[in-house]
Amino acid sequence: MTKREVYNLKFYKGLNGFGTIEHMIDASDAVGLYARLFFIDILYPIEIESFIHEIELIENNQPYDPEFLISGGTEGIHIEFVHPNVIIDFDLIIHMSDFKELLIEWREFRTEDTPTKKETFIAKILRKLQAIKTKLYS
Repeated sequence: MTKREVYNLKFYKGLNGFGTIEHMIDASDAVGLYARLFFIDILYPIEIESFIHEIELIENNQPYDPEFLISGGTEGIHIEFVHPNVIIDFDLIIHMSDFKELLIEWREFRTEDTPTKKETFIAKILRKLQAIKTKLYS
């Protein structure tokens, strides 16, 4: 069972108004405070990597930099590492290994089948051509 299944989080992709694929987390079915884990979807890839790296340092009893927790993606969200847990907004407690696995699943989801900008542009043109064709023949 994946960590997203354990915490009832759904990962999905959708197209925004510009024809760009967006990756999102639906936490509406998460139990209790775990719904707050949706913030993972606003993390930049470098922040995801930093979280994973810092958790691995802590798991290996090595020093880590708590300042990395202050970043654009986590602004307004209090995150604290208290081994063996991650505490989010003072009352959501999740085991570090679970949080790390969830981040890894999210990273992999974001990178699987991600089209290039060229592919996205071509898809957008094809949609516009289909719309024109539909107008002409209706």
